[in-house]
Amino acid sequence: MWDLPVRLIATDAKHYRLLPFRFMRMNTGHDRDILLTSDTGEYMHVNDAQLRALSYFDLQASTPFYKDLLARHFIYEPGRHDPFPEMAAQYRSRKDFLFQGPALHLFVVTLRCNHTCQYCQV
Repeated sequence: MWDLPVRLIATDAKHYRLLPFRFMRMNTGHDRDILLTSDTGEYMHVNDAQLRALSYFDLQASTPFYKDLLARHFIYEPGRHDPFPEMAAQYRSRKDFLFQGPALHLFVVTLRCNHTCQYCQV
């Protein structure tokens, strides 16, 4: 029989899992000066204690902070909440412009153009 480290056993019992996110200290002088961002474009400003509780899996499910993290796809609850279809739709709509083509065309003509187009300012 394998003896698992205590940390692995403890993380299997957690009630939420982390989704990929990045964080950065903004040094704004405010209490909530850490910016969390996700791949889908969601963001939150948190403080040190909240980031520590999030990363150590010490959040209580009944708190507004937990519900906000859940709604913004920073965490998910396995078996109860499947965020991946929602995240795929968010990501797809944010990157939809890539398949549309350019929306604006600019023509730069020389000053020696001999056409007399009414809309041209040359």
